Amino acid sequence: SFIADGYHIPYYTLRAVIRAKGKERSILVSDLAHLSGFPEGEYNKNGLTVVLKDGGLWVKSEGTNLLSGAIKTLNEGCEYLAVHAGFTIEEALVLASLNPARYMGAEHKTQLYPGYKGPLVLFSWKDKKLIIKEVHNCHG
Repeated sequence: SFIADGYHIPYYTLRAVIRAKGKERSILVSDLAHLSGFPEGEYNKNGLTVVLKDGGLWVKSEGTNLLSGAIKTLNEGCEYLAVHAGFTIEEALVLASLNPARYMGAEHKTQLYPGYKGPLVLFSWKDKKLIIKEVHNCHG
């Protein structure tokens, strides 16, 4: 699995590793920190002072540049793969949805059929942004 947020792995490394491993065996994940959505500034994370800035969470320590986590969502990871790493948005979405479902034995949850139960997300891809339009919880 890979985090595509621009901090953990450079885009050119992501591209090379995913192509070497194979798209069908690669999974896109996020380590979305609990401070996602908060304004930039200093926070306490498990007794450690961290600084939220530039889309990342950084350990506050003199002379270091240590990443403590990212605040990028999975849909932002899909955008990153499509915009920077040379994948289509469709390929990125497969890495974030179908591939993890296959790995967990839940591929059936990624297919629509009469009586489908589960979440359904409607989105658009416009100006290199994945825009979530609606989220439904289907009850079959």
